[in-house]
Amino acid sequence: MSKKDENEGIFQENNEIQTRSSNPLNNISLFIEPLDKTTVKLIKLGRVNDLQNARERAILLEDEASWDLEEALSILDVHDGRILVNRTLKDARFKMVKTYLLAAFRDWLYDYNSGKDSPKNIEVVTTNIRLQEVIKKASFRQIAGMMWSALALAIQKMDVLSSPPL
Repeated sequence: MSKKDENEGIFQENNEIQTRSSNPLNNISLFIEPLDKTTVKLIKLGRVNDLQNARERAILLEDEASWDLEEALSILDVHDGRILVNRTLKDARFKMVKTYLLAAFRDWLYDYNSGKDSPKNIEVVTTNIRLQEVIKKASFRQIAGMMWSALALAIQKMDVLSSPPL
């Protein structure tokens, strides 16, 4: 691991961000926190990735990186030094929008990666997903819009928090 890789990323947790769709009753809440050095190393070595069995990954993270097993089992995606974790209730509605959430996360990462200051070594944690509309009406566009907005606000807030005072 290079010195540059060790210094990249977010170094403190930010407060929860909540975004809404055009229907104010639909919302997503999330926060971003830094990954610990052991988890970052496991990802860089390829020992933690999105293709492995979720249970095996959770046990590895519990044993080697001191993750809580329940939280490790809640990992939805691991991609290029970033982890998406779901701390919401895993009800039927969540299961119906899970693929939208994953796609929105990956789309945001690909879009954000085009910038030179792309955040690395972060854990994005969804804490609440509330959908009041009939689930068939909750489109990818609504879920992605809420997810992208929350992620952009969280990153912007982290940039402000980590900037030196004027």
